[in-house]
Amino acid sequence: TLPLALMNVLTTNKKKSKVVVNLSTSFLNEEVASRFGSEVIRSKVGEANVVEEMIKTKAVFGGEGNGGVIDPNIPSFGRDTLSGIAHILNLMAETGKSIDELMDTLPNLYM
Repeated sequence: TLPLALMNVLTTNKKKSKVVVNLSTSFLNEEVASRFGSEVIRSKVGEANVVEEMIKTKAVFGGEGNGGVIDPNIPSFGRDTLSGIAHILNLMAETGKSIDELMDTLPNLYM
């Protein structure tokens, strides 16, 4: 969820940006961010830690590996599942690709 939502944010942002995810979140986020020349910053695990780092670094996006999208444009500045869905649906609409086709653009990573 997070890498696809991030792809949408960085596609529409059009500038190098900072993104914050926690230490236990997939490295797919670095893969997506690198495509846009953006930087991923790792925070301690926990929504409050991610949000604190986002505010400190003026990040345009953040989240946790459980699909917890944090978009600073949402007034609550907290995890928001619906904004994650909206970002992914927008990406699908903008690219004309299915979710499977979007997932195929991401590499397989193994731990």
